[in-house]
Amino acid sequence: MTVATTALTPNMILYLMNEYHMDMTIGSNIMFIWSAVTNIAPVVGAFMADSLVGQFQMIELGSVVTLVGMFLFWLTSVIPQARPPPCVNICGSADMLQFIFLCFSMGIIAIGVGTIRSSSLAFGFDQLKQEVCQENARAMERYFTCIKIDWKPAYFSTKERIGFGLLLSLLSVSLVATVEGVRRSIAIKESYSDDPQGVIPMSAMWVLPQNFIAGIALA
Repeated sequence: MTVATTALTPNMILYLMNEYHMDMTIGSNIMFIWSAVTNIAPVVGAFMADSLVGQFQMIELGSVVTLVGMFLFWLTSVIPQARPPPCVNICGSADMLQFIFLCFSMGIIAIGVGTIRSSSLAFGFDQLKQEVCQENARAMERYFTCIKIDWKPAYFSTKERIGFGLLLSLLSVSLVATVEGVRRSIAIKESYSDDPQGVIPMSAMWVLPQNFIAGIALA
C-alpha cells in the first residue's frame, strides 16, 4: 500500500492540473496538506495501536482504509461526473461536490498509510524479539549489515548505519535542489517560468540518482 501511494505522489500534481484544471499554487497546496496529514497520521496511529487497538489490528485496519481510499480516488478517474468536464474553449473548475469527493478520497488514503506506517516497523521487530527467533535475528543482522570488501565482511553498528543514512539523505536533498535549479534555469531560458502547462525539455533520468540514493538511505 505504501509503495503504491509513493508511486502515486509524483504524478498527482499533473493529475490535479490536467483533470481538475487547478493552477500550480492550489495543486501544490493540496499536495502539501496531503503530505502533512500522511506524516502526522503515524503519531495518532501509534497511540491508538499502543493504547486501544493493538499493532496487528492497526495494520489490518490501515490496509483496509488505504484500499478504500485508493478505490475512491480511482473512481475520480473513471467516472466523468466525479471531475470537471474537459476543456473546450474554457476550462471549468471542479464544483463543490467534486472537490469534496477528491479531498475525501485523498484524506482516507493519508490516514490509512499513516496507520500502517506507525505499526509496520514494530511488526517486523516482533518477529525477532522472541527467544526462539534470536538465532534468526542474528542471521538477519549479519545479512543486512555485512558489506563484502575484498571478500572480507565488515559490520556496522546501529549508530553507524543511522549516521550513514542521514549523510545519504542529505546528499539526496542536495541533488533534489540541484535538479530543481537546473529545471528552473531551463524553464526561464525557454520562457516557461510563468506557464504551468509548459513542458520542460528534461529527461526523467534526472530524478533517478536522488531517488536511488534516498532508497539506499531508507534501507
